Amino acid sequence: MNEISMKAYAKINLCLDVLGKLENNYHQVEMVMQQVNLYDTVTVKYYPLMDEKAEQRENEQIEVTTNCEGLLTDQANLAYKAAALMQSIYNPNCRIAIELEKRIPIAAGLAGGSADAAAVMLALSQLWHLNLKLQDLLQLGVKLGADVPFCIMGQVYKRKDLQLREKELASTCAFAEGIGEKLTPLPPLDGWILLSKPPVNISTKSVYDAFLMDEVKCHPNTTELISGLKERNLNKIQKNMINVLETVTLNKNPSVLETKLYLKSFQTAYQVLMSGSGPTIFSLYTSKNKAKTAYINSKKKNEDTYLIRTLS
Repeated sequence: MNEISMKAYAKINLCLDVLGKLENNYHQVEMVMQQVNLYDTVTVKYYPLMDEKAEQRENEQIEVTTNCEGLLTDQANLAYKAAALMQSIYNPNCRIAIELEKRIPIAAGLAGGSADAAAVMLALSQLWHLNLKLQDLLQLGVKLGADVPFCIMGQVYKRKDLQLREKELASTCAFAEGIGEKLTPLPPLDGWILLSKPPVNISTKSVYDAFLMDEVKCHPNTTELISGLKERNLNKIQKNMINVLETVTLNKNPSVLETKLYLKSFQTAYQVLMSGSGPTIFSLYTSKNKAKTAYINSKKKNEDTYLIRTLS
């Protein structure tokens, strides 16, 4: 076998709190992340290189193609970086071809790039029969980005046939600490999610750079939200679904604020919140009919609007 396809799932943040800034300029966070059934399809192929000059053709060794116009496919792409990292450690003399069938909007706060990178790492681990521990891949993933380990653990949970050892951390929901890489599995949320991305792209770095702790009026009680997930207590979950990065993104991007107010105007969702650094806004529903009505109207406002379920 020299080809495998993986589903690379998007994520939302049920809460996101910033505790402070670290010496390395990263921010210390606490958040609960949940994967949803919106995914890219990532197909990975590899071909052994037999000649002695293989190492001289680095530019030819990794190729990324995609159906998404405007998405970079060179060394700036996270899927490319994931392949290069795996190749450098485990299989230097091979050519890797990656096809990204994108459905997750880019620069949306949904970890689409991180999900693609996770899929590439898992695909190559499977194709090369590495039989790694899940923890080994999580530690590699954080070198690519803080969201990559969570994307790995969720994809492993949904893909039971992957040849990995010690899969106890596999989960589609997790409490994240540190810069987001310290993960504790949680019981997943069960519900319908309406996602709506206004036509603007947001740089995560720019949002964190502009973040001011003094402007945050309300922080989530992450411990209580986690308790709500364990108890399946929607009231505890709903009241702690807070994202402190809204203080930056909503103030600087009128279309994001407008989208949030629009989704709230239906008055049918348990909560309406921005995911990550934005700009995507999501609504939580337990009723498919109520969610569908809001989806039909929201689709007229923002083309990138989806009605999906959480992953459990």
